[in-house]
This record gives sequence, C-alpha cells and structure tokens, in this order.
Amino acid sequence: MALRGFDALGASAALHSATPNSFTVSGTFRDSADFAVLMLWDADNFYEHPRLRYLPDFDFTGATLSFDVLFSPGLQPLDSPKSNWIDWATLDYTPTVGNPGNLRLWDNCQLKSGNFTAASGSFNLQTNASGIHPNDRLTLFFQNFSFDYQPVAGQLSIQYEFFAGGTGQTHNVTVNNRPYTHTEVDPAGESSDTQALSLVALINSGTGDPDVTAAIGSKSYSVLLTLRANTPTSVSATGYGGSTLGPASLTQVALTLAQQINNTDWWQAYPTHAIRAAVSGNTLTVTAARYGKVATAGTSVTLNSGSVFSGLLPGATLSIAGVLFTIAAVNSPTSLTLTTSAGTQTDKGYVADRGGADGNMIELYALAASPSLTTAEPAVRLSGGNSQVTWTCTIDFSAHSITSLRQCWFTYAAALANSAAFADTEWSATYSNWQYTGPDAATKLFVAGPGSVRLEEDSSGLPTPELGLQRHPNLDFFRRASRVAPVLLIAPLTKRFRSGITALRSIPSISALLCIQIVRP
Repeated sequence: MALRGFDALGASAALHSATPNSFTVSGTFRDSADFAVLMLWDADNFYEHPRLRYLPDFDFTGATLSFDVLFSPGLQPLDSPKSNWIDWATLDYTPTVGNPGNLRLWDNCQLKSGNFTAASGSFNLQTNASGIHPNDRLTLFFQNFSFDYQPVAGQLSIQYEFFAGGTGQTHNVTVNNRPYTHTEVDPAGESSDTQALSLVALINSGTGDPDVTAAIGSKSYSVLLTLRANTPTSVSATGYGGSTLGPASLTQVALTLAQQINNTDWWQAYPTHAIRAAVSGNTLTVTAARYGKVATAGTSVTLNSGSVFSGLLPGATLSIAGVLFTIAAVNSPTSLTLTTSAGTQTDKGYVADRGGADGNMIELYALAASPSLTTAEPAVRLSGGNSQVTWTCTIDFSAHSITSLRQCWFTYAAALANSAAFADTEWSATYSNWQYTGPDAATKLFVAGPGSVRLEEDSSGLPTPELGLQRHPNLDFFRRASRVAPVLLIAPLTKRFRSGITALRSIPSISALLCIQIVRP
C-alpha cells in the first residue's frame, strides 16, 4: 500500500502505525477541495528493487477484503448520502479490461461499535388566549416539501342514543370523569325516552355540569351534550367510546402535520434524506431518515433499491407502506428481520431513521398565518447526528463481478462545512482487522527466485527502444517503447511471503517463466 498523492498546497497525509492487520492514514486538509488517495493494489510494483518485486498479477477471482474502519470528524463520512464528488464514498478500481468502476463502501458495511444516532429537532406549537381559529394556517417547509395545516371547526357538541333494557339496566354519561347514571327501576318497564329524559335531568340538576349542558337531541331517546366554553372536555356514554369536545387543539395540529410528513412519497423527488415525525403533546419532533423500496415475506425484509439497512439496530422501527414495524435483527446491509409479519409485499416504500453527521445539516422552517397558531421556533436545524462510529466492511470481489484488477484505491475528502467557512482540519482514518482471503491464485504473487538472469537495456543483443516492442494482450508486454527500455528476465520463480499490509497478497512459487518487464529510466 502507498499514498499515491494528496492534493493542493498545504495539504498533507501519511500512512503510518502499521501492524500485520492494521494501519492509520492521517493528515491535514486546508481547503474544502483537498483530498488524498491510498493505493491498495497496483499490479505494477514501482517501489521495490527489480530483483525483489512481484511480477504483474491481476487475478482477484474469489477474493474477499474485510476490515474495520473509523473516520475522524475531519473526513467526509462513509455513511453520507451526498453525491460522491471525489469518490470519497467508494473503493475505486481499474480492471484489466473494460472501464474503471467503483463500489460504494457503506453499502457493504455493518455497524460494529459506536452510537450511530440520527439528527433530530423539535417544533413547539403554541396559540394565544383566543385559541385556534378556522382561518389560521401553519406550514412547515423541508427543502422543496411543504406540510400544511388549516384548522377546521372543533367538535362542540355530541349526541348519544339510549334504549330501555329492563329493570336493573343502567345507562351512563361521563363528563370529564364525572359519571351521571340512571338505573331502570319501574317493574312495569320504562321507555327509551325515559332514559334520555332522566340523564338530561341528572346532568342539568342544580347549577348543572360545569363543562356541558344537556338536552333531548334530534330523537326523543337521545341526549345532546353541548360544550359551555372553549375548554377541551372528555365525554363518553354507555355503548360509546370516549370523545373530546372542544376547539381544534395544538395536539391535533401536530398530529396532522406528522401524518403528512410520515406519508410523504420521498421516491418521487429523491432527496438525500427523508424525515420522520413524532408527536408528544404540542411538540412535533422531526428526525433525519433514510428511504428505499423493499420486498417482504412474513418477517423477512429484502432491499430492492434505495438506502441500505447499515447502522439500524434491533428494537428500532421502520415503516413499510405506511405501517410501523419493529426490527428484530439486521442480517446484512440488504436484509433484516421484523418482530411481526409484514405479509407478502413487493416493491413497497420503507422509511427508517438515518444516523450520521450529515443529518445535522437539515433545517426546517415554519410559516404562520396569524399569531393564534404559531411555533415557538421560526426555524429548526436538526442536531445530534453522529458518524464517528466503527464500521465493518466486507468486499467480495467476485460477488461484484470483479475478477481481474490492475489497480484499486480509497480516496479521502474533507468533510463539508456546515453553514460555515472551511477551517484547517486534521483528520485520520483508522483501519483494523484487515484481512484479505481467497484461493491461492488470488492471494499469492510470483517473484524471481535463485538463478534468475536479468538483462538490462545496456546488455548486448537486446532490441533497442526504437524497435517499438509490442505487448501481447494477455501479458504485461510493452506496447510502444518510445521512452521506456525493455528488460528481459529469465526467471525460475520461487515464493516469498510478505507479511503485514504492504500488499493485499502473499507470494508463492511456480516453475521457470520467460517474461519481459518494462522499467522506466
């Protein structure tokens, strides 16, 4: 491995603290455009002496690279959903045949340790002494999305119907936990009208109930309760569930806005983040979220497209087609298990929290039509998102149809400043548990052994560069020797094992080989 380079005056980087299975890359960025490149593999060994260097080898069939990695805050985090502007999010590679490509690292990672918390923020809804009016309006904005609430008149009255049931039957109306009960006692039987009249008399007796008045409703056997003031009042009756009388409440406003947020079709606009909403009283809390499309089979969930499940934990929730589920286990970046069945579904939208520092850049603002329905905060920037966690990354080259490589590398980019000018930043990327495994053909390299003969450009009998030596398409032969001298190596090859992380691969033996290497003068 080696740092191929870093960019811009004043930037610096170093590869250090190497052990057989760990190393650290660190440096300083002084501009938001700075970056550094760590070469993981180069089929052409430019560093060692010609007698020691490995011969070109491109075979990665069946190979797997796994490692743990921790980025400091100065680096653009692996979990960021932003555009891969300088390939900071990917393993880049150059195959021997075809176009260069890359693999997004976070799509091949699972959380190992640390708190991958999602950024969140809250709006506190408020009204004045006059309460919420039908002409009020409150709108929250997130990027190009708007979530709008226009109040409707609250429920100021309610009607209950009662039917006689015979001696001993009880009929009840409860107002703010105050029960009014009539029991049928006439052996000859009572009419349904009598039940309604008796309950009305009980509710209005004396000075009457402090919160409601009672009257016979639209039917002779019904009781109509009407709110005295604008104070929210809970009511219930025999055979009916509970209700709340009163004008529109701040909780109702918050619930309506949360419902709009949670039902948003994010897949139509594809923002970097979605958001989720939850309500507690008059407080609306918004959390940074991820989204995608999934298929379900009972409790099994498989990702079809969109953001992977990396960083989600058992016990967390996600919504599928608008229904909330709890996660039992995260099996891989593209597979998880739920605690309850989601049935059989195909290509349904899912939304779940998205941890990471990028969520701290999300800001929402509120717009109110009048002082009677507003938020205490005109704008809310989310906070608390954390990317300083350790990921376990596993890259199966063959699974990604990568079987032959000339080069591959990581790129490190400066973290984007959050609404501020960029400041000089020290950074580090710490790698541990570095393992490269696979069959011998993919993990071992060849070097010249004892008895090798090296003929350099000044040896007699060699073709000159002007002859234009050509390269066989499957071997590392020189294509056009205009400025590079050929070297003939007659080599009975032997093995030399290399420890540590100086290369992805170790080195074996085969029988003699005749090859032509090219060295630059």
